[in-house]
Amino acid sequence: MRLLEQARSAEQPSLVYTQARELLGQAIAQRPEQPELRLALANVSMAELAFTMPADAQATALRARAADQYRAVLEVEPTNFRALAGLADVHMVAHTPTDDGQAVELFERALEVQPGDSMVELRLGEALHRLERYQPAEVHLLGSVAACEAAGDGPGVVNAKNLLGRMYMDQGRMDEAERILEESVAGLEQLGDKTSYYGCPYQALGSLYHQSGRVEESVAAMKRVAELEPHSIDSQLLAARACREAGDAACAELYEGRAQALRQR
Repeated sequence: MRLLEQARSAEQPSLVYTQARELLGQAIAQRPEQPELRLALANVSMAELAFTMPADAQATALRARAADQYRAVLEVEPTNFRALAGLADVHMVAHTPTDDGQAVELFERALEVQPGDSMVELRLGEALHRLERYQPAEVHLLGSVAACEAAGDGPGVVNAKNLLGRMYMDQGRMDEAERILEESVAGLEQLGDKTSYYGCPYQALGSLYHQSGRVEESVAAMKRVAELEPHSIDSQLLAARACREAGDAACAELYEGRAQALRQR
């Protein structure tokens, strides 16, 4: 997280990662038996993915680098929890049915090593949701909610309920989806200045309101997405589209202007 924050504030984020990679490479050459160094190197590549387009060659190379390091750790320590979860995350980023299936297997192995881990429960639930294996996905997402609530992890609760609500929508369980998404946004509002670090359940809730013909509520939700994510072009465009569909041209032009300004930075 510190590396990601440093890169976000840097004029040339790629230099931060290049320097970290060089230092870790030197350390690994001196101490190749240390798995923590390889895990750190893999994490650098995963963090750098945040600044790349998912389908471009650089992203593919970064995923391959991370996977190589996680696998190198697993060759020596087959039950290394962080390597199992990290390699699963590499497959989640690739986001193909085959990769999602491999992610499920790796997350399940990670839970055997460290049962009840809230983040792995969440990620496993997400992978199962992608594969439309809804029943086990619900079990793991509810497990993540429970674990985060027990630990007092507010952001974790928000994330897990957000994913759970989205899955309920995909299943057509709209009443349950609305309830859990409204709980998620309530939790999000309680996080204060931490909100920018986590996914925004207002987007799913706004979509749900739109589908049920509740135009004003949908517009309000999408405007809140834009407020919480002021540097996201997509979030500004979501608000613009909601305003335009509601017949409010002035509102739509406002958010479209914000999106255009972000493109020109």
